Amino acid sequence: MWKITPYEKKHKKDWEKFREQALAEDNDSLIEEKLDPDNLNGVFHLLWEDGKLASCQAAEVDHYTDNPTALRMCRLHTLKEFRRTTYGMPLTRYQIQWAKENGLSLIHISEPTRLLSIG
Repeated sequence: MWKITPYEKKHKKDWEKFREQALAEDNDSLIEEKLDPDNLNGVFHLLWEDGKLASCQAAEVDHYTDNPTALRMCRLHTLKEFRRTTYGMPLTRYQIQWAKENGLSLIHISEPTRLLSIG
């Protein structure tokens, strides 16, 4: 069974273990220089399966467009052992809901080869 929670400082130890495993899986988008969940202008959702951190996704106010009503969804990673799942979908739903609740009306979804927008 899985559940989604927003990142809190109490998750730091689990997050660091997850980040190390993601790096071992050749994902460098989660390095501290690119993502610091303790200092994010947005929300960082964590997806847990049976108590283990399995997937994550960041949603931050978009600093690329200078549009204060735009949200950028990025830094999605699912550990290899959980890739049989579609965990990106529920994470995205949580982030769209967070955007609505926080007055953001445009969403940019970043992925390695293109930028998708939903307005």
